[in-house]
Amino acid sequence: RCPTAGVTYNVQYQHLGDAAAPEVVPVIATITVNPSVRPAADDLPDWKPCRPAYLVDITTLPKADMGADFLLDVRDGLNTEKFTGPKENFHPFTLGIAQPWTVLGSDLHPFHQHINHMMLGEVGDGNQWNQIPGWNVAGDWIDTIS
Repeated sequence: RCPTAGVTYNVQYQHLGDAAAPEVVPVIATITVNPSVRPAADDLPDWKPCRPAYLVDITTLPKADMGADFLLDVRDGLNTEKFTGPKENFHPFTLGIAQPWTVLGSDLHPFHQHINHMMLGEVGDGNQWNQIPGWNVAGDWIDTIS
């Protein structure tokens, strides 16, 4: 449902956060809008994801109802410790309590947590998260930070 027929759009790829990436962003595809002989389709209804009950919105949870902030640097292991297997326990958490984390270094190595998804409470400090505006926003449930 492009508003104007005859308009051409270029699809480009740019590697963000890479000082060695070329300044000229290459065009990888071109899309040209052609006029339609059919009438415009109806508007789509608003979409809301169907989430399991355990993925509730915690962005408005009072700090008093959360655990202490956990700082995790994934640049060289997990807070410089090497993960050697599933029996490792780097930090104890209380079951049933929202646990805020600050994850550093995921621009060098993605952080992936098995079994439990993470809700983004705050999004970045203007570097990695905001390079693609709106890609991740507070309240998103994710399983990988990259």
